[in-house]
Order: sequence, then C-alpha cells, then structure tokens
Amino acid sequence: MSDEKRRRARVRAAENKKNNNVTKFKRQRLPNLNFGMIIFLLMFIYVVVMIFLSFRTRRLTSYEVQTGSLATQSSFRGIALRSETLYPAGSAGYLNFYAREDARVAKGELIYSVDKSGTFSELIARNEENKELLSDEDLLELKTEVENYSEHYSDTDFSTVYDFKYSVEGTATKLINSNAMQSISSLSGNALLNDSVSLGYSSNSGIVVYSYDGMEKLTPDTVSADSFDNETYKKHQIIANALVSESDPAYKLIDSENWNIVIPLTEENLADYEEVTSIQVKFLKNGYVSTAASSIINNGDLPLLVLSFKDSMITFATDRFIDVQLITDDVSGLKIPNSAIVDMEFYLVPEEYLTTGTTGSGFMRRTYLENGEVSVEFVAASIYQNLDGFVYVNTDLFNPGDVLVMPEGEETYTVNRKASLTGVYNINKGYADFTKIDSMESNEEYTIVSDNAAYGLRVFDRIALDAERVNEDDLVVSN
Repeated sequence: MSDEKRRRARVRAAENKKNNNVTKFKRQRLPNLNFGMIIFLLMFIYVVVMIFLSFRTRRLTSYEVQTGSLATQSSFRGIALRSETLYPAGSAGYLNFYAREDARVAKGELIYSVDKSGTFSELIARNEENKELLSDEDLLELKTEVENYSEHYSDTDFSTVYDFKYSVEGTATKLINSNAMQSISSLSGNALLNDSVSLGYSSNSGIVVYSYDGMEKLTPDTVSADSFDNETYKKHQIIANALVSESDPAYKLIDSENWNIVIPLTEENLADYEEVTSIQVKFLKNGYVSTAASSIINNGDLPLLVLSFKDSMITFATDRFIDVQLITDDVSGLKIPNSAIVDMEFYLVPEEYLTTGTTGSGFMRRTYLENGEVSVEFVAASIYQNLDGFVYVNTDLFNPGDVLVMPEGEETYTVNRKASLTGVYNINKGYADFTKIDSMESNEEYTIVSDNAAYGLRVFDRIALDAERVNEDDLVVSN
C-alpha cells in the first residue's frame, strides 16, 4: 500500500470516530390540528351556554299592545214600575185559574173562577170523560215553562224556585180546569155552574200576573229610600185552589207596554248621568239589551235615575227588583288583558337627591371604607315614576336604612318609605322590564290604559300575558 493510500485511510478513520461522538435529536413536530375537532369544541361550548341560559329563561306567552276601547258599564238594582191593577175575587170560595201567568189576555177573556160550595170540584171528579185532562198542546205549554225557568235559573236567587213552583202549579191547574169547564159546560148547559161557581173575566186587555206586593200604585214621584229596602219587601203569591174571601186579590193585570225602572243614585255617580238622555241597558237576568230614555228626578234628598221603556215589559212582568247594567260612552286607549297587570313595590326617594353620573341617572349612597372613613358611591337607577316630589326606584337597589347624600349639600335621606305602582312586564328586550300603566277603564277581561303616560306603554310593545309567572329582570322567551 502506497503512502498516499495510507494517509487517506487514516483521515477517514479519524472522521468516522468524530461522527460517532455526535448525538442526534429527533425533530419536534407541531400537533396535527383537526378542523372537525374545532367545530365540535365550539358546538359543545354553545350547548353548555344554552343549557345554562335555559335555567334562567322563562318561556312566556306574549301579548302585543294595541289600541282599543271599552264601554263604561255600571251595575245597579232598580224598582220596576208599571201600570198595574189588582182585581178582587168578588166571591168567597176556592180560586181556580184559566189564564197562564205572564200571558197576554184579551178584554172579556176568562181569567179565574171561584168555587163557592165545592160543587165544581165534585163535578170534575165525577166527570168520566175527563180521565185524560191534558192534551199534547197542554203538555207543550208546561214543558216550555220549565225550559224557560231552567235557562234563567241562578243559584244567587233561590227564592225564584218558589215562584216557579207556584207558576207551574197554576198553569197545570188552569189547563185542567179549562178542559173540565168545557166538558162540564157541554154536559150541563151551565145550569149547575151558575149557583156554585163565580166566573171572573178580564175587564181590559193586558198581561196576567198572580202575585202582588203592595207597590202596584207606586210612581217615580212617590219612590223613597225605603222602597229599596229588600228586608221589608214582601211578595204575596196568589195560589191556585186556595180558599179566598171576596175582597182577596184574584189576579193582577198590567195593561200597558210602557214601564219604568227607577234607580237610586249617589253623589259620586249622579254627575255621570245628569247630561244623558238615552242609555243602553243590559238586563242581567237574561242578557237582553234595550235602549231607554233617561231622566233624573229628586225626591227630597234622594236623586233617582228614571229609565223609561216601551218594550220587553212582559219578560219582567213578575219582577219588582231588576238588576241592570248601564252602558255609556266608550273609553279609548291601549287595550291590555287583565292577566298582564301586576302591582309592584318601590322605594320613594325625594327627587332632589337624583343626580347624573357617567352611566346615567342615579343617587349618591353613603358608604364606609375598611379604615372606617366615610365615603360615597354612585348607584345608577331607573326611574319608574315622578310624583309629588318623589321618584320611584327599584327595591333591589337599596337596603332599608341606606343613607343617600344630597348631590349639592350635606343633607341626607334614609331609605325606608315604600309605595306600589300598577303596571305590566315589557319584554321587548328579552327580559322582564316593569312598566307602569295609568288605568282609564276596565271590565272582567280587559283594561284601557293611557297611551301618553311618562315611562308608559306604547302601541306594539310586547308584554307578558301572565304577570304572575314573571319577576323583574327575568330573561324571557316569548311565543
């Protein structure tokens, strides 16, 4: 081997030895970011947030505020006055009817009979042809009377049950007696009837009533405060088959469709009807609505509203006291359901303590630092009402006994006085924000509120339909 080859071999051996002393490190690689994993992570965070919010969010039915109107309705109880005449029996004996109560009769029509000796009753019993006394038409008349009573029955006026009982008994007796009278007349030629039975015929046309109460001659000018005393009121029912004297009333006849309802007024509601000459009247007994001419009279110190009608008298012919609802002018504004209305308590703070900070209106509250020094802090506050020198602020802002400092001066005010406001929960912004309302008129379902009140509602605002399910500042989702 030549010297040159040996030299090269020694150089290679030295280089190999040098390389054997070098430590090799593996190259660090960045993690392999998967795009699908990033999307999954974001979705997971979103679900967690939504679950958390769902525990703080109420799902509510909302109501969109619209303009509307309500008719002013006031309920009263009045006395019905009619052209009523009582007719005596004229003979002593057992009274029987031939005209149905509340029925219209013509002049000269048979109304009643008085069985003087009981002969008439014996003739009815002996008459073999009267085994089936009620025809299909007679039964239909009884059925109609029962259905009418059932339709207008009220648990609050149970005394009408007795009136109904006497009315049905009278109708049934009238039908039986009428059929018996026709049968006996054809058999006996009236010869046996003249001595034993006295017949009563209508002296005029009108509506027959089989009751009286001593108020038949009452007129609007003679009505007094005592006339409306239910405790002293007595209604006497004329009962079929009852034994009567010749001076006892046999029936009452109402001979005119013109009638009045007289209502006592107070000083508070007198002004509501002084300028009114015509009023819509709703009868609470059956819901019937009629229009009455109206006027006001004064009997001594008693102001009376007189309602004059020319129809519907026959429907209430047996009623002396009548419950009505007077419907006057419409009141317009924002119409909201009563279920949305709630009362909420607030602290009252003198308005001179209100100031303005960087975040809006608020108050300066006295505080104490850890070292015992006195300081003040600004408390931002929403104002719900400004009335009589006081502003209404949320009770969550302060604790009873908190001391507020006058912005310009050293005077202080201790928070403790409270008052309530009536309002609704406005949910336009996704949370329940109490908004006060000024009520103008209401009925059982809706209330009309002013549409120009400060801090108030506006058309198209969305409010919580059921205020009982909401608290101030609740997060809400509306349907």
